[in-house]
Amino acid sequence: MTYEERSALIAQGWTPPVPVDPDLAEANRLYEAMDWPIGVKGDTRECYVAFIREGIKQGRELERQEAKPQMVWVRHNGSGVSPVDDDLVWVRFRGEPNRADLYRAGIVNWRNVTYYAIITPPEDK
Repeated sequence: MTYEERSALIAQGWTPPVPVDPDLAEANRLYEAMDWPIGVKGDTRECYVAFIREGIKQGRELERQEAKPQMVWVRHNGSGVSPVDDDLVWVRFRGEPNRADLYRAGIVNWRNVTYYAIITPPEDK
């Protein structure tokens, strides 16, 4: 549709369709497909659709989090004791705030560490 054709339709009263949230569309589809007890489905549609929609959003967020490794920097307390098992960790040393190095936790001089991060790989399914 060209700009001129669209302008002519708008002048005649046509409005573009309202964008639909895909989560809301899926929640409506699931709501309609479910076998609800008699008297429940019609009375509380908005509540159930909102509940289903929130579940879809939480599921997608969990899926996104599991799909990629995560790395969170933690401030080290300055002790010489390793706060983690003998995993691979990224560490930042005192005096070098812009440098991070990858080490096995068991060989790090933890007294000089200011921050560390454990890389959490995604879980196998």
